[in-house]
Amino acid sequence: MEFLGIVSGEGGPLIIGDAAVVQQWRGIEDGGADYERCCAPLDRDANLQGYALAVGNGVALIWEMQGGGTADLFQKSPSEIVIVRTWLDRADDEEVVIDLLAVAPSIAPPVFLCEIAITSGVCAVLWSPEDGQCIESMEVGESMRMTGEMAMEESGLMFPVTPGVYQCFHDEVAVEGGTARRCRLKAKE
Repeated sequence: MEFLGIVSGEGGPLIIGDAAVVQQWRGIEDGGADYERCCAPLDRDANLQGYALAVGNGVALIWEMQGGGTADLFQKSPSEIVIVRTWLDRADDEEVVIDLLAVAPSIAPPVFLCEIAITSGVCAVLWSPEDGQCIESMEVGESMRMTGEMAMEESGLMFPVTPGVYQCFHDEVAVEGGTARRCRLKAKE
């Protein structure tokens, strides 16, 4: 599995979807209506792990990270993404434990969240308070960071994927050294 990078946040969920859809997201800008709209279902239902949300002319996934922290992004193949939010017992073997959590079997059956279309071939993962206008270009070169203004430097990441409809799942895993919540996106065949 290829490590792509991290997305950090100070609380609040991640928005995940086609970069052209996420680009239409306003987060806390324009009075914060988008951010409030994405948090309301999570506030109403503490068991909700994620769901589909209409954004502009598309649909994105809202996934709950469970507080402030960092999510590690991996790509198993051009059509499968794994996002891992970890809690580690110690920092001395952090990379090894995170890699193990990315591939570990689920503690319980994965929960289906929704389906989203990624038709542009570029997936964006953004901390939900951020403004999607930080996506100034759909070009993914050597750096996969958004190029526009952001509140935090590492609060968004873009990467190429196989265009298609992606099924989104949530699960939880544990290995010696840590536990994690995961969000998995896999293209329908």
